[in-house]
Amino acid sequence: MIDQQTLIELCRPLYPTDPFFRPFICRGALDSVQIAVVGANPATPIPSSHSSTDNRSACKYSLEDYASRLLNYTHFHNMYADIRYVSKGKPAPIFGKSLKSTRDKVFRLVSEIEKERHVSVLETNVNAFPTKNEEEFDAVARARPDILKRGSEVFVEVVNSFQPRLFIAHGARAIVAVQSLTSVKWQNHTPDPWSVVKANFPRPITLSRGSYSNRNETVVIGCYHFTNRERGFEFEKLVKQLVGITQLELRN
Repeated sequence: MIDQQTLIELCRPLYPTDPFFRPFICRGALDSVQIAVVGANPATPIPSSHSSTDNRSACKYSLEDYASRLLNYTHFHNMYADIRYVSKGKPAPIFGKSLKSTRDKVFRLVSEIEKERHVSVLETNVNAFPTKNEEEFDAVARARPDILKRGSEVFVEVVNSFQPRLFIAHGARAIVAVQSLTSVKWQNHTPDPWSVVKANFPRPITLSRGSYSNRNETVVIGCYHFTNRERGFEFEKLVKQLVGITQLELRN
């Protein structure tokens, strides 16, 4: 498990003008984590005290305050709403209701899993560095590879610390990266996991099983990104399917 000081260091930007890294957020107690919902990278940068160039979104959060809010699901969403909506003159949303954004959809899925399984669910990303969109992420990859290297290292440390029994990876980049984790010994590594997921569209599929160095077992469930708009993809159906798979995989 990760203590407060370690979390602070995982959140610390490499450069003062960068946003905070976001290692994870968690709904529930950290010592009860069994499931990790994994995306590509956070989509809402939370600025450090030196990084905001817009007075409307001037940062109110120190590094220590930011890190502490990651440990409290409600406090994190209050901060998120303040940065993304309130500071821009928009009303704060009711998360999980509209299902318009990735954050809404992850919130809904985590709520349903927690209701059925009564375990804590970790929300994390294969890269902890936040960008507004995939194009910005690619630009950072070209111009500042050291930042994305650190973002990947943060994810690996989070996985090694919590050792989730089950990963729900959504989207091609998340699926490929999870299966590339060198800290897990995969028993049936899938060479091209995204092709397997596409062939099973729109249903999620169990991709790989493996074990950590201490022999704790884990499994990867892969599915399309939660905001996918292809015909035939329905997020509410996906939630029911994912909850059903977690029930089967974690029944022991």
